[in-house]
Formats: sequence, structure tokens, C-alpha cells
Amino acid sequence: PTSINLSVGSLLAPFANAFNTMATRLTSIMSSQKEMTYAVSHELRTPLARMKFALAMTESSASGSALQRQLDSIARDVIEMENLINSLLTYASFEQKAEPLDQREGHMEAMLLEILARLDNPRGIKIRIDNQAMLQAFTCEWTLMQTALHNLLQNALGFAQQNIVVTMGVTEQSFWVSVEDDGPGVPEAQREYIFESFVRLYGESDLNRHSGFGLGLAIVKRIMVWHGGSVSCSQAAQGGAKFLIQWPKK
Repeated sequence: PTSINLSVGSLLAPFANAFNTMATRLTSIMSSQKEMTYAVSHELRTPLARMKFALAMTESSASGSALQRQLDSIARDVIEMENLINSLLTYASFEQKAEPLDQREGHMEAMLLEILARLDNPRGIKIRIDNQAMLQAFTCEWTLMQTALHNLLQNALGFAQQNIVVTMGVTEQSFWVSVEDDGPGVPEAQREYIFESFVRLYGESDLNRHSGFGLGLAIVKRIMVWHGGSVSCSQAAQGGAKFLIQWPKK
């Protein structure tokens, strides 16, 4: 990006630094928007192609049942496109957030139990909470942290075979929560890449399952950056993936 270079002792140095920071931020936003435009175009091509095919088939459908199947297929594609648009709007709102976080004290386990009560878990995956923080309170922006943990748990449900373990703890300097599953795990070479927008991974048992739009983990990363923290991926004790979020105490 275009930048202004002045000596440290210049009276205009603070203004130059502010300009350079703004220019870097604008370049990042423009790059993100360009990436999003390309990704959206790619994501929409598949359901649109299916809808065109289904509409063509309706013209030659001889029976009412065949026609209904094609209409049901179109309806599913419309829902998929609607979900993509909603995901994009959510991601865009996180990209543009600028106001300070409203961090308050609260109990992490209580919020996790609320999230678990609302999770869609059709395969009956067992989810266990290991609260190593005991009665210690956590400090964070709770609405954002709820979104981050919901995304991590939803991701784990997509790959777990039977079990998910959520562990939380507090150290002298930070708070942390981990989500581990017993699925196929994430190859080491891709553990940083998966936090970029529109990145999706498929395990052997997931090739025929819808896996979202690749925005969930990107949103988690953004939320942790706002908290001054981080998110990382490693191998879980159960052999699957382990996602760890941690952020400093204020």
C-alpha cells in the first residue's frame, strides 16, 4: 500500500503513522472483499447449475412424483443459497467491527451448557465438559465468545465419530477453552490454512455431508484477535482435531 515515510523526530510523524495504519487496513479490507467476491461466485455456481438442471427436467417430467422431486431439489438449493448469503452477512459484520469489546465477568460452563442445548446433533455425538477452572469466572465479550464456541462445536460435530470433549481453564495470565473430537483430525500442513475464509476440509466419512461454507473458523479467528488472543489447531488425545482458544486477562 501507499505509505508516508518520515523521520521519527518529525512533527508530522504521528499523522504519517495514522495514515499508514489506515492505508494498510483499507488494503486488507479490499483484499478480503476481492477474495469474498470470487468465493461467492464459486459457491453460487453449483446450486444454480443444479436448479437449471432441475427446471429442465420438470419440462419432461411425466409423473407428478417426478415433478415433485425436482421441485424439492430446487427448494433445497434455494435454502442453500439463502444460508450462504446469511453466512456472508455475518462474516462481513465481523470484518467491519471497530468498537471496543464489552468484556464482563461470567461463568463459561453455564454458557457452554446453553450452547449444547441448542446444537443440532442428529447423530447423537456425546459431548463432555471438563471444567478445570472450577468456580473461577471468565472475562470476555460474551456474545462474541458464544459465537466462537458455537462454531467450534458445530465444526467438531461435523467430524466426530462418537465423542467431543470441551475443556476450560484459567492461568495467571489467561483464559482458555479447548474443543477436541475423535474424528480424522486435520493434517499438520493445513492447520493454519483452515482459519482462512472459505476453506473447508473433508474427512473420509464427510465426503457426502454438507460441511458449511468455510466461514466458521475464520470468524473464530477474528473474534480471538479482537480479544487479543489466538486460536490454534493440533492433534487431540482422541486422535482427532483439537482447537484451542486463549485470551489474556484484562
